[in-house]
Amino acid sequence: MGGAAYEAAMAEYALIEDRLRDPAVLRHHRLARRLRREAAALEAMTAAEYDTRDRFDPYDVVLRVTAMGEGSDTRFAAAALVRAYVADARRRGWRVEHLTGEPEDGVPQADLAICGGEDGPGPWSVLKGETDVPREAVRVLVVPEPDPLSRPPGADGDWRVDPACTRMPHAPTAVRVTHLPTGLGAWGVSRGSPHRARDNAVRTVRALLFAGGRNDRTQGTKVIRPPVSGHVIMDSSGGDA
Repeated sequence: MGGAAYEAAMAEYALIEDRLRDPAVLRHHRLARRLRREAAALEAMTAAEYDTRDRFDPYDVVLRVTAMGEGSDTRFAAAALVRAYVADARRRGWRVEHLTGEPEDGVPQADLAICGGEDGPGPWSVLKGETDVPREAVRVLVVPEPDPLSRPPGADGDWRVDPACTRMPHAPTAVRVTHLPTGLGAWGVSRGSPHRARDNAVRTVRALLFAGGRNDRTQGTKVIRPPVSGHVIMDSSGGDA
């Protein structure tokens, strides 16, 4: 690599090295692993590759699988596809985080975070084409996950948090988060604290907003309310997602 491309790549590499010396970054293992993938990719690039690259290739992703229809067949197809993505990610040594809870047959929508290791290709470079694959029963949306240390866009008043309630005392906690200016929203589910469920939902919405700033693939994204232990969930506003 030489010329202007070399200078730009070296400047970018230096910024990555600076970030990797930041204790806050090192404490955030997902971000540190992504930055190391970015640095390794820069080291291996030619000038032509640098000029034509997708700079998000080293990024982790949020993947949403939605059953396209009310029938049980489409929901079983969605659950089977989720399990296939999970198995493939684990085979590659990647970590999978279930942002809407563990997948079950009959669940209409599932959001996953798929996180890469310190080396090898990033999840976005492998999975970004899945959004464009035509499917009859299931819709797949894959978006790169933004920098987890960056501030969520907008002011605090731009975000609405609707906790869910259920009659089951030991059911997982579900929280819906909506970015009011765009209407983009997501459910987060956790068997731990409500804060984890909220963070899962925010993580999905931030990825959708990040992708929306790059293209229009998130337009018309529908958020489907997840069942919890087979019981109907009602949010605090009484509305449907």
